[in-house]
Amino acid sequence: MGKVIGLLVLTAVFNFAHAQVAVQINKGDIIYAGVDNTLTIVVAKSKPGSVSITTDNGKISGAYPDYEFVPEKTGKAELTIKWKTAKGKNDTFTKYFYAKEFPNPTPYFAHKTGGELASSIARVQIAPSTIIFGGGDYGCANYVIDSFTIIVIRDEKVAYIKSLYNPHGVRFSDDDGTANFIKTLRNNDRLLFTGISCKGADSKSRHLQPMEFTLLDETGIEVNENIDK
Repeated sequence: MGKVIGLLVLTAVFNFAHAQVAVQINKGDIIYAGVDNTLTIVVAKSKPGSVSITTDNGKISGAYPDYEFVPEKTGKAELTIKWKTAKGKNDTFTKYFYAKEFPNPTPYFAHKTGGELASSIARVQIAPSTIIFGGGDYGCANYVIDSFTIIVIRDEKVAYIKSLYNPHGVRFSDDDGTANFIKTLRNNDRLLFTGISCKGADSKSRHLQPMEFTLLDETGIEVNENIDK
């Protein structure tokens, strides 16, 4: 009985000692592999300048109490927090995370993923872009579309087709022929984007779903329709 009581007391002291450590994820409740995850880590009653943090998965940078944590791979990630107490005693706390794969974005053009689009709106766009549905603070993550093929069907014939590539982000202006043709888009054209590829902060290449639009005049079309994030 005495051993059991002794064990319970030690466990209580251990938990109490480490209740002074607070770890907050500043972009939702999820840690993603390959991207910056902003953390705030506070150790109450620690000696100034004594807190150090290491990880067994990726890297962590920054200065107390704000850090950027970039897990190298998906799966378990361990943060080891070390500090000195006000009395000079060394102490340690380990926090465990599970790093998830960064979600694929959805391509969109003129704030739409397909369907009817006003031709006047299509003519002034600079390129397709991406968004993460349900991504919270990561909803506008810095994805770069580095390649796609644009196809325009006019009067049931292929009026234009061109594949574009730019590792820094494709724009219609990267190709004079495409930039000029975009300005000629008109009602009843069908505008297609295929072979869409992008890279995010984790440097992985992702192949996204194609998009197709039917260009009409603005009658009955909701102009500048916002995507539901």
